[in-house]
Amino acid sequence: QQQQQQQQQQQQHSDSGNVSQAAVSEEMSLDRASNEPASTKRGSHRECGLQWQLVYKRWQVSCMIRGKKFNGHFPARSLNPEDIERTRLKALKFRDALFAIRERAREEVDLDVATMVANVRA
Repeated sequence: QQQQQQQQQQQQHSDSGNVSQAAVSEEMSLDRASNEPASTKRGSHRECGLQWQLVYKRWQVSCMIRGKKFNGHFPARSLNPEDIERTRLKALKFRDALFAIRERAREEVDLDVATMVANVRA
């Protein structure tokens, strides 16, 4: 019985990597009552440095670099799940660039962080 439980856990773990398009669509579907991505209802809307702002219907990116907070806002064109996901991917790309700058700033003391962030925004 214990061996069966282990096999089931391994199967569930391996299945978790195979997310179907239907699951992604369901995750990004809108909650009709609140008009926000369904993912925000379950708390998965907040990844490290990325948050869905319900009031403004946008994704916010934030990252601390050398004690200064850098933000970016990415409003969705509509509340269509595809638009929300497309906007989230753009926000993730910006967040990842900020994280890369932060790592580089840790290694290079005289790095001009503000200029690098400005270049990413452009």
